[in-house]
Amino acid sequence: MVEEKSNILFRPLKWDDPHETNYSNSVISTEQGDVPLDASHWFGQCWSACKESALMWQAFKKDKEPYVKIKIDAFSLIKGLAEQNNSLRIAVLEYIRYFKPTTNDYKEKIYDVMMAHQWPSNFIKQGITLAELYPMYNLLTKRDIFKHEEEVRLLLFDKSSSENQESVSYSFDPTTINEVVVDPWTSLDDSEFNKIKSKIKRKLSSGTTEISKSEIFSDSSKFVTRYIK
Repeated sequence: MVEEKSNILFRPLKWDDPHETNYSNSVISTEQGDVPLDASHWFGQCWSACKESALMWQAFKKDKEPYVKIKIDAFSLIKGLAEQNNSLRIAVLEYIRYFKPTTNDYKEKIYDVMMAHQWPSNFIKQGITLAELYPMYNLLTKRDIFKHEEEVRLLLFDKSSSENQESVSYSFDPTTINEVVVDPWTSLDDSEFNKIKSKIKRKLSSGTTEISKSEIFSDSSKFVTRYIK
């Protein structure tokens, strides 16, 4: 995002959790029979409204290399998409609806999403069908065992995308990043953190971004219980 000054959204089929692609089990009922949903024009990216979570840090730790989380406001995130003025693209930034793994509860959450997104008729006039828009409702629902993620999902419908296209990118201004937090396992040695901080500053080319290190695992001595006999 920072070095290339672009944001990349991937096809849902490329995501790790197969249950996040529950649209693949869904169908459109027609007089000729059930038709599988076609999500070939949909791309997405997952964010979180959670300020900080130990589970999130642990879930995304891949190796011993330092890694970071970034904070950005929604407008800055989608600004590059809005500036393209592509009538064949629709961007959706929305909170996930979580459901219990029962049929009725899942349908209820799908209905919630549908009520929140009543698409204007001009999208249909541009040649976009309701069948092509349906996968969005599935992609904005998720099982409640992931509730701790407080997920916000950026979805993009791109009618101009090719059948084998795995991702879509658009211009992104890295100076709009509000905050960068380095992972809590980075050495407490100030010299190591300062090297990382300097590297990030050079990449961002901005003095306004707050850069810090996560302290959730730093000092356990402050959590002391004193029992009195």
